Amino acid sequence: MDSFLVNCLSRVAVPLFFIFSGFFLFSKMNDGGIDKGIVLGYIKRILKLYLIWSVVYFPFTVLEMLKSSNIKSAVLILLNWAKNMVFSAGYGFLWYLPATAVAVAAVSFLINKRVSINRIIVLGSFLYLIGLCGQSYAGLINMIPFPAWFRTAAGNVLQFTVTTRNGIFEGILFIALGARLACKKDSGSLRSAAVAFAVSMLGFIAEFIFVSKMDWQLEYDMYLLLVPASYFLAKTVLLLNISVSRRAAANARALSSLIYFTHMLFAEAFSILTPYDNVNSLLAFFIVLIPTIGFSAAVIALSRTEKFKFLKNIY
Repeated sequence: MDSFLVNCLSRVAVPLFFIFSGFFLFSKMNDGGIDKGIVLGYIKRILKLYLIWSVVYFPFTVLEMLKSSNIKSAVLILLNWAKNMVFSAGYGFLWYLPATAVAVAAVSFLINKRVSINRIIVLGSFLYLIGLCGQSYAGLINMIPFPAWFRTAAGNVLQFTVTTRNGIFEGILFIALGARLACKKDSGSLRSAAVAFAVSMLGFIAEFIFVSKMDWQLEYDMYLLLVPASYFLAKTVLLLNISVSRRAAANARALSSLIYFTHMLFAEAFSILTPYDNVNSLLAFFIVLIPTIGFSAAVIALSRTEKFKFLKNIY
């Protein structure tokens, strides 16, 4: 059950984040493309948050260095952190930020070069298929008798880039799908979108079970049917046309951002104080969740005072 929740159902979350990021940003598109100033401002904000929170989480890398057996090992840990900062993330879950920045930059560039959204989706799909080779279908690809030189080269590239879960192989497709939804906000019916989501989600679950049984997966982030499942879920949500106030939306955005940025601080603290093996996983979830929400709400409240308004820079 844990594997099903963590490695299947929860994997819809990140594609949704990409899609809605693309939707909200590219809703500002016009016939001439999207304003470069808007794109640059968005990318700068994302990268600023990435750098700030990479600094916040850097002490965990320092702690790992201090625990290493010798200076050489400590230096290798530091060098690996520097490499990950460029190709993935200095601290694991932050990978979504540079991935979003890269994908938004790529899709915006192509749109402003008059490449159609549909063609960008085709390109993104091709890149996504390549990404699958380093993800859930790695075992299947290993069964194909590629030349030794190709396997060596592909292995070296994957080792250097850490993972195919990034802005190029995953982000471009979903950001482009979000842009497509922005261009066709009211197309289709709620019923057809909901049915398409249900069918594709069932297919995605079946795919997860099959891939797991075959033991093909190297990582669990990318699947074939995750694409339509995420797209039609996003479309269903948009067609529901739920109305919220501007203030409520701003509060939700701020709170969700801070929960994302801070939850691993509490998870790390909890894992240090109490090994996960000794605590029920559901209980551990709430032990981390409750202080995360409380802390995030407190930061938001403080950031709205004159003295602590600088805290708005961290979310």
